[in-house]
This record gives sequence, C-alpha cells and structure tokens, in this order.
Amino acid sequence: MSPVLSRVLLTMWCSIAAAAEGYVGAQTCGTCHPTQYATQSQSNHANALRRGTEVRPFSFLSQRVRAAGATYEFTNTSSDFRVEVSSGSQTLDIPIDWIVGANDQGLTFLSRSAGGKYVEHRLSYYRRKAGYDITAGQSEPSLRALDTAVGVPVSAHEASRCLGCHSTYLTSTAGGPDYESILAGVSCERCHGPGAAHISAVKSGSHDLKIKNPGRLSGDDLLAMCGECHRTEPPPGVAHDEPIVARFQPVGLQLSACLQGSSGALTCTKCHNPHENARRGDDKYYETKCNSCHSQTSAKHSTVNSQNGCIGCHMRKVQPLPWVVFTDHWIRPPAIDARP
Repeated sequence: MSPVLSRVLLTMWCSIAAAAEGYVGAQTCGTCHPTQYATQSQSNHANALRRGTEVRPFSFLSQRVRAAGATYEFTNTSSDFRVEVSSGSQTLDIPIDWIVGANDQGLTFLSRSAGGKYVEHRLSYYRRKAGYDITAGQSEPSLRALDTAVGVPVSAHEASRCLGCHSTYLTSTAGGPDYESILAGVSCERCHGPGAAHISAVKSGSHDLKIKNPGRLSGDDLLAMCGECHRTEPPPGVAHDEPIVARFQPVGLQLSACLQGSSGALTCTKCHNPHENARRGDDKYYETKCNSCHSQTSAKHSTVNSQNGCIGCHMRKVQPLPWVVFTDHWIRPPAIDARP
C-alpha cells in the first residue's frame, strides 16, 4: 500500500472513530463560523501535533547531531521520520510516531516500540537554535548505554496525557493512546465539545444550542479548563518560583494580585483571543488589556522607565532553558520578582 493511500485510510478511520461520539471536524464548524476557523485552523494550537508520516513540511529536521554521548541521525523522507541513534558500537533505528508541538518554541518526539513501550526522545528540535538539544525536563544521561541515549521511558498514562493535550480527540486504553483514533491538533471541538448535537439543534431551531461556550464560564472555571493542559500546579517537586514554572501560565496567573482582586474578571481570554496565536513581542497590545482595568494614570507610575509600559516590568520574559523563552504570568511588582 502506498504511503499516500495509507494516510488517506488512516484519516478516514480517525473520522469514523470520532464521529461515533459526535465530532464533526473543524472544517464543518468553519462553514458557519468562517472568521474563527480561518485563524484558529492556522494557529499553534491547531498544529500542536503531527504524525511522523506527516513530516514533509519539516525538511529542516533532517540533521546529524552529536549530543548526550551519542550520535543522532534524523532522517525525514517522503513517507516517515526516524532517527538512528549510535552509542559506541551499538546502533538503533527508531521510527518517530509523533511530533509534539507547533515549532513556536520547538518540537519534541514520541515513539512506541514493538513491545508497546513509549519513549520521549532525548533530543528535541529548538526553533531559536535551528537545531537539536536535550529535551526540556531531561538531562544528559550519566550512562552511555544505547537505551539511555534514546530517551526517557514514558508510561501508557503519560503518553495518553501528552497526546491528549495536543489533540482534539483520542481514545485511551490500558496500553496507552489508541493511535488510530487521534484527531491531531487542538481545534474547535476540543474546547467547545462535539459539534453534531449543536448542528442538529441549530437546524431544528432549538433554544438549547447543545454546545459548550467557554466564554460563559466563571473565571475560576475557565482557568481550570485551560489549566487541564497548561497546568494549574507546578510539576511534582518544582517550587512555584522556579523559572521553569513560567512555562505553565495558569500557575503564575493564580498567584497574581490582578487575578485575585478581579472578582473573576481577569481570565485567560481577557488577554488572549482563543482563536488566534498569542501576539508575541507585541507588548503594546497587551498593555491595552492592562489599561482596561487599570487607569492610564496608575499604569504610568514607573519611576524606572516611564516609556517601558507594564509588561516589561510586571510580566518579565523568562529563559529557563537555553533555547526557550516564556512570558511570566505571575503579575507582580518588580521588587518582589523572585524569578531571574
């Protein structure tokens, strides 16, 4: 069977599995909501996950790297994406099943062995480096054995959680995520729920539109919804003020006096349009959001640099790892900023 036909059949199977639970697909949503679909379908959320067989747009991933005491030969062909790992006299060739991320910061890779074991690969691709380095959360292995050079073992539950947060739909089994069921990328129905009942309700003129509208959630509920994937607590063993926690925006936001004193008015969507990418580097845009709650007078209180605006002092850029930068959502006076 040709690679193209295989991909077509796989897409059909995913659609059948999801349709059984009422999912209709983002393109169907776009027929009535074209404006939202036009931006959301091109967003980092929508492109947060790809199969290794869909790697053709990422020709830059083909690289040979020496790192972590091993040699890694990443090969991107017309039909798949794989890495050959060599350590000492040993060599292992591994197909990469999933490319996790939209290359906003970078890309991480997940594979499942023939024995059903999952591994998060030792190396990730980083956009700022235009190359590979140790995956965030991992460290260079102290042993030079081939299995430690490949990556870190991931449990079936962790694999399901990882792929689940980067997809719209999947079914999970005791052995991990059902690959064939996955609708890759975070699209309309991940946040709004399956659309089939909604379409039927609209056609019938029902007042109950049978769709979830996150915009009507309370501030706490909306933050909890976003936090299902973006986290509401730091990883186990990590303190709230460690730089890496800036990666998990709801954690810091919950600690902010702005949120705590807003009576639920400050939410994720107060500043971020959920159908578009964050406007990285556009501090002026976000300062208008600050000023919608704070008066222009109080927003210009800085004695350090009155031209710097709010964001540069109160939501600093944090670089917890060599090639990644996050905006710290723990909004606070610079004098008590514990993060570097």
